[in-house]
Amino acid sequence: MKTRFFLIVVLIASMLSACKPATPDFSGRWTGNVAIITLTQEGDHVTGSVEGYGGAWNFTVTGLVKGTILTFAGETPLGPLAIVLSEDGKTFHSADSALAFCGTRGDTLPDGCGFTGEWKLKADFLPEGITARLTQTGADVSGAAYDSDGGQIALLISVVSWGKGWSTSGTNEWGDFTLYMTSDEKAFELVAQDQPAKDQSAKDKSNREWCGLREGETLVYVIFFDCTIP
Repeated sequence: MKTRFFLIVVLIASMLSACKPATPDFSGRWTGNVAIITLTQEGDHVTGSVEGYGGAWNFTVTGLVKGTILTFAGETPLGPLAIVLSEDGKTFHSADSALAFCGTRGDTLPDGCGFTGEWKLKADFLPEGITARLTQTGADVSGAAYDSDGGQIALLISVVSWGKGWSTSGTNEWGDFTLYMTSDEKAFELVAQDQPAKDQSAKDKSNREWCGLREGETLVYVIFFDCTIP
């Protein structure tokens, strides 16, 4: 009788142990929006390295996992930082919605992370209704801009660099261009060096309100002005 009771207790304990959720695993190499992140996890402790695109910021990190959240110890170039692991364990995003720090275990970032996604564009040298579809793979960004009828008007191929902010620069039909991303990744400022403004009073490129909004957004403050695109 005692043996049977013992076996029942062991069986219940095994079932409870099997039902206990495993600690989320942040280990591995991650392709991020601004860096390649390599993490090693032992229990709930994490160590790793961050290699910033463009080589400006390379640093080591330590952190503690609680639930699906990894909180890094001390300050980082982005300030206090915590990231949240997705349910399938394949992507992460920053816990603070005002700061976009995200990544994937693959090579190509998902929509909404980095420059990947659909964008609405506005500039004096572009007609209304211009959109762009961009894809970021590591530090490389590629895609195209389209008119309101879906016709391709320009290719967009560029490289991301991360310094005090992050941007991607390239050369195409517009000449040399740079897209300066906002910290929440909802918008960017467009600078195209060789394009004259239609408004001749805006000769200084800093006064040209050229920008892009992520699909679904209509107004975002971009550096020195409100980017408004219906």
